[in-house]
Amino acid sequence: MSQIAEQNNKMQYKGRQIEGWGEIKINKILFFFCNVIAIIGICILFITSILNKVFPMLGKTAFQARMAGSFGPDEYIMDFTLINMFAILLILVASVTGFVIYKKGLK
Repeated sequence: MSQIAEQNNKMQYKGRQIEGWGEIKINKILFFFCNVIAIIGICILFITSILNKVFPMLGKTAFQARMAGSFGPDEYIMDFTLINMFAILLILVASVTGFVIYKKGLK
């Protein structure tokens, strides 16, 4: 280990030598990003559920404005299965990784 890296890894806090100081900071940053990824997954699920409710209403409005053909709400429902699976995967991976990082920080 280089002298600078060793010096950054060993710090003093109130007269006590603390080893692994840089590792503690990295764990906190990784834990923060795991939470951000989980929140992004939740937002994706929320947005797709809103779109599933709004698109049939927009289709009905477009049909009424145009007055052509027949309106069927099933024609305006989008399939977000793949996107929802990806969002659930994001939430699960972020939760498990965050838990592991949290437990590692307690030791």
